[in-house]
Amino acid sequence: MIRDLDFSSDGRFLVSCSYDGTVHIWRMRDGFSKLLEDTDASVFICVKFNPDGQYIAAGNYDNKLRVWNVRTSQLVEKWIAHRKQTWSVAFTLDGKGLVSNSADATWKYWDISLMELAEPGYGMTKHSMAGRKSRVTAHTVRHSHVFVQLFLLTQLFYLALLLTG
Repeated sequence: MIRDLDFSSDGRFLVSCSYDGTVHIWRMRDGFSKLLEDTDASVFICVKFNPDGQYIAAGNYDNKLRVWNVRTSQLVEKWIAHRKQTWSVAFTLDGKGLVSNSADATWKYWDISLMELAEPGYGMTKHSMAGRKSRVTAHTVRHSHVFVQLFLLTQLFYLALLLTG
């Protein structure tokens, strides 16, 4: 069963995530799809394109966030994001930040500006990334901070309107 969907900003592609632990990119012109792989992934809950459509972020039941390069289908980075399932994810408009929400009652803003979102280097495979220190940093907000939560919700709603409008 498909859990979440998102269109690329140009409308040419659709990304889906499913309860079977898969993320697919669908070409709208002809329905062709390709699988974005991570062999140790569990049930995916949320998925989003970044603003320029070059990267996809997804969160799932294993508390991790994953980012793939759309053109190469290569996993760029994955990290433990929360103590419980990641329910939602959204990129900032400049693509340098990522916001995630979790069943652990937190929102996190991830500064991904230092992550290597450029093309992977020669010889780089998703398996060679094991043990590499993550280049993402987080700022955590507990849901009990109502004013901050309302600010974040307002900003995410505004972001969603801009991306879909």
